[in-house]
Amino acid sequence: MHEFVNADGGLRFWKKNKFQNEESSPYLSAYVLTVLQAAETKKFRGDAAIRKGIVAYLEKFLRSEMKGDKASILENLALIHLALTHEGAGRSDLTKYLLQNEAALSTRAKARLALAIAHKEKLRSYAENSDVKRLVDYFKNRLEVTTTSVILKETPDAALRQSFYSSTSALALVLQVFIELDRDNPLIPQMVNHLLREQTSYDTHSIGLSATALDSYRTVFEAGGQPFSFLGDVTLGEKNLMSHSLSSHKFDVFRKSLDIPELRALAKPGTTETLAFTKSRDRGRLYYAARLSYAAVRGNEAARDEGIEIHRNLFSMENVRGKQITRPIKESQLRRGELYLQKLMVTTSKPYYNVVIVDPLASQTEVMNSAFNTEKTLPENRPAEEREYPGEEDSPRFYEDESYFFGAQPSFQEYRHDKVVFFFNYIPPGYHEYKYVIRPLVRGNGIHPPGQAKLMYEPEIFGRSASATTRVE
Repeated sequence: MHEFVNADGGLRFWKKNKFQNEESSPYLSAYVLTVLQAAETKKFRGDAAIRKGIVAYLEKFLRSEMKGDKASILENLALIHLALTHEGAGRSDLTKYLLQNEAALSTRAKARLALAIAHKEKLRSYAENSDVKRLVDYFKNRLEVTTTSVILKETPDAALRQSFYSSTSALALVLQVFIELDRDNPLIPQMVNHLLREQTSYDTHSIGLSATALDSYRTVFEAGGQPFSFLGDVTLGEKNLMSHSLSSHKFDVFRKSLDIPELRALAKPGTTETLAFTKSRDRGRLYYAARLSYAAVRGNEAARDEGIEIHRNLFSMENVRGKQITRPIKESQLRRGELYLQKLMVTTSKPYYNVVIVDPLASQTEVMNSAFNTEKTLPENRPAEEREYPGEEDSPRFYEDESYFFGAQPSFQEYRHDKVVFFFNYIPPGYHEYKYVIRPLVRGNGIHPPGQAKLMYEPEIFGRSASATTRVE
């Protein structure tokens, strides 16, 4: 670490070298100080001289003129405040200043402020201090919880990127607040589960803060006292599905799958039975999850909205005076060999991560891939002079003047022999539109299965379009 320490006691991002004179970073210096403090609680011995130098640098920084975006300055001050408070050098004037600017603080900065006040006043509960209570109530109101995820409703200032801001790092610090000041909060296990499953934040800052919060959780709730065992049972009605011995100090995972015939043997179709997870002792914690996978009977599915709305429209692609236009058409009016534009319309009321849209093809059709040069009939492969807008506002709209996608752009897409699939790392709330081209190959009647949009890791949040009957002449 000596190779990162400047003469003023602060830390720089890169090792010292004769070609670059890098200034100390107040955020990095304060963050490293919190790491050294955490290491001390784990019996790791740090360099006392470096630690003392960081404290001196931070105290001098607080007396200097601060330049830059206000949001970034406040983020730095919140971390410095927490680090110095744990060092026994907390400043009441800094507490007062941060409370005066509370509305401008990010969620992460608010969490650090709450932790600093709690440490300084030795609080055991957030209810013991009106300022901390207000901050904790704010955290509770900003969290949106699903069965497997916890979403922080916040749009952070872009300037906070300088301070390595992420929703994961903010969530980790909010969890730390709950563990220290609100241990009976029912959100704690769900937040722990979310951080363990989090796949969207790989930056080391988020990982470090998550690890610290999870370690606190284990220390408080799981690792105290002598090891003990208890039984975990899963029952459906009065019938036992599985039973295992669990240890308080071991991480054991047990799984069991049942197919539909096995379920019908356990419970008569049409009856209601309770699926229960129980443990034999009051002590210990049992974490569980259950999921039902099924396939609907094809041909008569109605549209369904379970958090995501999805609909489909089909359009003919016609050549009018040398121009390509589209007109709405029924799926019972298809002609073999013609091209048709399939449009998917998706509406989400909330932001979602890891979304997949799967649209099966009708049984007599194939999807057209414009990446192939052989598909010369597709608009994007036609000469530019043949792809101009017809002109009138009330004319049928020209296909190529519209984007393939409206709204969130897919992270990845696949054209398969039986379906089209769109993958998204993130979809914001709003209306989204996706298109592709199909061509009927076989005459006769067929079924067009419903399209579906769902969260890959939370399939209970999904949307389904209606199925349709197709006819190709």
